Amino acid sequence: MKPYIANKPHPDNSYTKNLIAFLDRYGQGEKLLADLTLIAQLPENKANEIVSYFLELACQTQAASNINNGRYCLQNLPWEWLMQRIEILSEPLLALDDEWEYRRLLELYSSLDKTLAVKLANRANVHPDPAIKEAGGDFLEYLG
Repeated sequence: MKPYIANKPHPDNSYTKNLIAFLDRYGQGEKLLADLTLIAQLPENKANEIVSYFLELACQTQAASNINNGRYCLQNLPWEWLMQRIEILSEPLLALDDEWEYRRLLELYSSLDKTLAVKLANRANVHPDPAIKEAGGDFLEYLG
């Protein structure tokens, strides 16, 4: 199976409007959404806040549009730049010790970098919570 590649956020969707309103705090929201590579040029603390928000959308929300929007944004950031920070910025999600966040993050990681996904799946596979352990095992089995 191929990893899920998110669709471009639809501008008329209310969740996309909320995303643009969030990005407006850091400059022109529609411009940032149209060219996500610009986020890597922002001061590090602001860029990290935005990436953390994208991770929240992709992994903590339950609305499919929000999950898609978060994944789309993360998948369209400069890859090397994102890889330098995504594990650190994902730690607050993992600290919640919740199966939902682990599964959504595994899905996201699989669309970004297989090595990163396997690393997280192995981490989940030895977690003391049986549901998280199952998520890791399921994902390792999925990767075959």
